[in-house]
Amino acid sequence: MVELEGESRRWNLHWRRALFQWEEDSVLELVESLENVSFSLEEDKWRWSLNPDGCFSVKSAFDALSRELVMGPNLNPWEAKKFKCIWDSPAPSKVIAFSWKLLYDRVPTKENLLVRGVIQQHMGGSCVWCDVAPESSSRLFLHCKMAHVVWYEIFKWLGVVIVMPSNLFHLFDCSFKKARKGF
Repeated sequence: MVELEGESRRWNLHWRRALFQWEEDSVLELVESLENVSFSLEEDKWRWSLNPDGCFSVKSAFDALSRELVMGPNLNPWEAKKFKCIWDSPAPSKVIAFSWKLLYDRVPTKENLLVRGVIQQHMGGSCVWCDVAPESSSRLFLHCKMAHVVWYEIFKWLGVVIVMPSNLFHLFDCSFKKARKGF
């Protein structure tokens, strides 16, 4: 409940139980965000902020989710463009889905399984092929010696000379450029 006194207002929030410390921090954040709320004598109404007219539409929700899936939380525009190329590619859907997981580092590598608590540190997290470094997506698909051998054979078969890119986004960038130009 809010208490209004002239121009000032104070939020008086009552809880049924004592709050944990992390909940108190959340309440402080809530109160700070409520400070910017403006009051009006008009009747309250629902408004969909993702559509200029304020009405919900499946299209506006789909567009917002698509932007989030394509841009993601930590992607720059160049990386987001690679995702758009993946989704627009004629590849089978399971290849597209795997590519998406690979670029977002959602493949269940030992490194990811350790972070999620699926496997324990004592079970080992080193690369299954070389046992030299932690098993990550970029290690499995780019930086491991075995991955180098596989890529070398693929590009040799295609008749292409390539310098191994530094990360998976650059690898996808190379393949998209090559696909546009043709082999």
